[in-house]
Amino acid sequence: MSNDKLNEHESRGRGIYPHAGVEELRPLSELHDFRVVDGEPDIRGWHVLDMDGGKTGKVHDLLVDTAAMKVRYMDVEVAKALLDDDEHRHILVPIGMARLDDDNDEVRLSQLSQAQLLTMPEYQHEPLGREQERNMLGLFGTLGEASTAGTLAGELPAHDARLEATADFYDQPYFNDAGLRRRRVDARATRPGGADGAADSGSDATYFTRS
Repeated sequence: MSNDKLNEHESRGRGIYPHAGVEELRPLSELHDFRVVDGEPDIRGWHVLDMDGGKTGKVHDLLVDTAAMKVRYMDVEVAKALLDDDEHRHILVPIGMARLDDDNDEVRLSQLSQAQLLTMPEYQHEPLGREQERNMLGLFGTLGEASTAGTLAGELPAHDARLEATADFYDQPYFNDAGLRRRRVDARATRPGGADGAADSGSDATYFTRS
């Protein structure tokens, strides 16, 4: 297959990556036959805080992969106080960067500042291509020297493009959505790997389900 054809197939979600492509990433709010599972917090509408505790915006929506039943990104509406007059802006944040504060209905982004988040490209609610996702992860890799993923003690490494040659694009700590299921992850803390900071993918649990 030519490179042009391969890129076309990737962008349509029909390439060599099992869950790649825009056709399987959908805003949860548009999927009327899906809902957040009982007992888990629906973080849409929650405040998003940066590394210093400053309010960066709110979770407007969640981009989900219905084939894998995983959340991939938060659609964050940037706080108006951080923007010019009449400016309205959304950005995408990989879900592996999210840590929930259930007591205060807040999502915390460790080691990412407001200034860094404002350098992220604007999300205009258009379909995502694979190249856009690669570029975004590469940018996050340069923004945060370390960020949590899987466990609070873990560090999120820079995006490694070499993983794509042998693995699903989403098999990276950036897309580990275990933080959305903090209570279930805590219950497995004694499993092998929990003590040494290794990420628990939580593959036996989902955050959303079909109604």
